[in-house]
Amino acid sequence: WSRRGERLYMSPSIERLTGFTIEEWQTLPPEAMVKPSDYEQIQALLLTLEPGGESKLYEYESARKDGTPIWFESTYKRVAGAERELLVTTRDVTERKKLELELTHALELAQTAAAAKSDFLANMTHELRTPLNAIIGFAGVLRGSSALSERDARHVCLIQDASNTLLNVVTDVLDCSRLEAGGVELEPQPVDPRVMVA
Repeated sequence: WSRRGERLYMSPSIERLTGFTIEEWQTLPPEAMVKPSDYEQIQALLLTLEPGGESKLYEYESARKDGTPIWFESTYKRVAGAERELLVTTRDVTERKKLELELTHALELAQTAAAAKSDFLANMTHELRTPLNAIIGFAGVLRGSSALSERDARHVCLIQDASNTLLNVVTDVLDCSRLEAGGVELEPQPVDPRVMVA
């Protein structure tokens, strides 16, 4: 591009890339192939370029002559000199962008699934704790009964111990789901590392 905004040279490959001939491109205004928001961003980017300075990249969605969506990655550089002020090199990144969008969508689905799993675990562990507490409580009442035989008292003791073990597992699962959900609040307190190791 010249300093006056004239296209000085366009590669013949533009026709293969977009379906527009060079002659058609010469009549297209600069904003014709980009969305208004992208055009504003590009104009802002051009204002930051220094003659002979570093080039800058911008990625945007466009369309071929037949309306097929296409993604471009353009490099903008202000060239030191009086006439050839702006050099724009553009390449087709449609396949890369398509893969990127698919990966983004897959990541969103995975995050949604992980959140659903965490919610499920949190709800299930809450639901399990209520009947477990009842089993442990009634087992404790039975254990204190003098009407039980020695064999029955031992069975009640086994029920209570197994229920306590299961409750600890459920509590650990609940803690893990809280950790994943970022719902754990830390309470800073003094600690003796020797006691902890011991």
